[in-house]
Order: sequence, then structure tokens, then C-alpha cells
Amino acid sequence: VYIYRLLLTLLTRPLSVSESVLITQWPHYISNPSNGLVKMHCYQNDTDYQYLYWYKQPRGKSFQLIVATVAGISQFEEGFKSGFQAEKNDKQWSLTITSIQEKDEAVYLCAARLHGTVADLRSMTKTSDSMAYFGAGTKLTVLDPIKPNVTVLAPSVNECKNKKDKKRKKTLVCVATEFYPDHVKVFWQIDGKNITDGVATDEAAERIETPSVSYRITSRLRVSAKDWFTKGKNFSCIVSFYNGTGTTKHFGEISGIEGKFRSTK
Repeated sequence: VYIYRLLLTLLTRPLSVSESVLITQWPHYISNPSNGLVKMHCYQNDTDYQYLYWYKQPRGKSFQLIVATVAGISQFEEGFKSGFQAEKNDKQWSLTITSIQEKDEAVYLCAARLHGTVADLRSMTKTSDSMAYFGAGTKLTVLDPIKPNVTVLAPSVNECKNKKDKKRKKTLVCVATEFYPDHVKVFWQIDGKNITDGVATDEAAERIETPSVSYRITSRLRVSAKDWFTKGKNFSCIVSFYNGTGTTKHFGEISGIEGKFRSTK
């Protein structure tokens, strides 16, 4: 009865509220692409219980026991014997999912108790005098890969106002946005030929947290005024994107002199 009431209270409250002063669980949230590895941890602040547990609660479903660790020895339940790992180090214990999939989206809860049996917690019945204590939970979200949007921006009006100044450089900016994960490389071409001179690309993609997790990266190409003011000359930005299983290429293009451009996904 005690365990049932505790679980019912825990699973109906927000994750941000700590449900026990005895157990610290982290992180509260994990958002990773499929096929990635994730790890979550719990720590006993004031106790050193030897009966340690991990649970999974998918949205709208009852919780499932994943693994019980007793005196450092872990026993996984059916359905969790592959792709899951459990570790114990002193008063800390951890759960690893080696290659997350959409079916792994859930809230994961750790628990600890002084003594008891796996059957006690699996059936939510209390047959011993040992209370179980729970962590606050870790919510795992599995993100699907999102391909980048690629656009090439023309030089600013002020930079290009003097067409007679053949020595001036013109700066083209390639912007790749709304992609996930951040496995990208950026290349430039002029009329189909690879260009490396005058290229400056961000060292790393910028992580955007809202409205959903994505990345953004920019690259700049400095060209001569002569090249930019040559009608029909084509400037292309190519973003190579690895989605977890393969690499795809995404293009942004712009033409010289008139600044007409098109963006492709």
C-alpha cells in the first residue's frame, strides 16, 4: 500500500519537483536523436541501501521494472536484457541505454530500499517493512533527424554600391538552419568548382533551444567585385548532413549581379 501510494503521487507530479530528500536523480530531461547513447544517474544522499531499481513509464501507461541491482549484481527484466546497462559505484547507480529508439521515450525512475524482493516492487505490493524511496525522474525524448534549410544571402547594399571599384571584396553569407543533429560540413562552389580561398565557417553549429532543439551554422565567402558583378556567375553553398544512418547534401545558390537566389532543402 505504501509503495502504491508513493508511486501514484510521484507519477502524477511534475518532474521538476523533488519527491525525496534521500534520492537525487539527474538529468531531469534528455533530448537525443535515435541511435544515440544516453545515461542517467541516481545518488543516495543519506543512506546506503543495497536494493536499487530502475523503472520505465511510457506516456499514458503503467510503469515497468527494468532492472534490480542487489549488492552490485544486476538482474534485468524480460524486454530489457538487450540495449540496457546498469552500474553501481558506491552510493551512485546509473542506467545506460546504448542505442535509443522511439519506443524508448518515457519517464525513467530510480528507487532504493533497505531490503526486500524484486517481486515487491514489480507488483506494487508491500510484503516487507522496507519503504522504497524514488528519484524525481528523467524524461527521455527521442528526436528524429531534421535536414537543414540552406539559404545564400547577397552582399549588403552598402558593400556593393560602387560597381566601378573592381578591387573591393563582396561577402556572401550561407545560413543553414533548423537541422538536427549537428553533424554538418559546409562547402562553397563557384560555377560548380570547389572554392576554399576566402571561406570562413563557424567552428561549431549553434544550438537553438526553442521552440524545439535544433542547430544553426553560418559560412561566409569573400569574392572579388568582378566575380560578383559577372552576370550569370553561380555561387553555391553545399551543406553535407549526416542523419545518423547516411549523408545527404543540401544546397543554397545565388547568381551574381542581380542577386537572384533560390534555396533548396
